[in-house]
Amino acid sequence: IMNYELAKQLKENGYKDIELQEGIWNSPSKQDYLAVEPKVLKYPTMEELIEASELVSLDLLESSDTWLAFSMADSTGKTKATGHGKTPSEAVAKLWLNKIL
Repeated sequence: IMNYELAKQLKENGYKDIELQEGIWNSPSKQDYLAVEPKVLKYPTMEELIEASELVSLDLLESSDTWLAFSMADSTGKTKATGHGKTPSEAVAKLWLNKIL
């Protein structure tokens, strides 16, 4: 499951296949509590994120409780983009964001 903030960042930066439900406030002034929390209705799989990133290569490493995803730009071995997260999918999603920003 992808968290709402990460899914929202992906959508705001052009990833099209995401559906979000905004929070519903219990009052028109939006000063009281949320009656329904925002949530992600549809999010990409890790495979879809990798395909959308159009990467030459992708490496995933786990260290303690963190995953690191990185991609090489070309045969020179220079890193093109990186992302880290609590899950492999979160790391790849952040790599996608870092690649396009």
